[in-house]
Amino acid sequence: MNHCIGDGTAYWNFFNTFSEIFQNDDRVSSPISHQPINTKWFPEASTETKVGELLENDLGWVAWKIHIAITNHDDKVVRNWVEEWLHSPFVYKSDLFFDPYTVMMGSSPRFNMYGNEFGMGKALGVRSGYANKFDGKITSYPGQEGGGSIDLEGQLDKGGVCNFAIIAIRVYVEVCG
Repeated sequence: MNHCIGDGTAYWNFFNTFSEIFQNDDRVSSPISHQPINTKWFPEASTETKVGELLENDLGWVAWKIHIAITNHDDKVVRNWVEEWLHSPFVYKSDLFFDPYTVMMGSSPRFNMYGNEFGMGKALGVRSGYANKFDGKITSYPGQEGGGSIDLEGQLDKGGVCNFAIIAIRVYVEVCG
């Protein structure tokens, strides 16, 4: 399913509903544990920085930049984006918009990726599929172990960000030992 058919919340509610059906005991009739549709999907918030700024600041600064982008992404911003899009509509292929050394984070902690049970036991790992993938796309999920852990999935094609990542690892090893 993609965003043309339904938003992320609708997708996970669909998935969770089937999970509840598989977990259901024939002797018990329980209601669905959450609403079928909660929110809509809209363009994500974003922020930019220079490599020098990343090197000069710590991860707390990066988290603060992301926090500011998310908290400033309100109803007014979304309505302006929709209004602009209505005047000049387009459908884009995401990998055409980024230079070869772009890294993009994606996903949402709102979706319980490991909460679905289809009678085969708890999932050991998750993957996001092939949609919206390009060199440098990193997808994060709440970790399978819980307790604030994070699972990451990365798309590193040969060349581009993959070469950059290898260089960054070499520099880290040489500088930090």
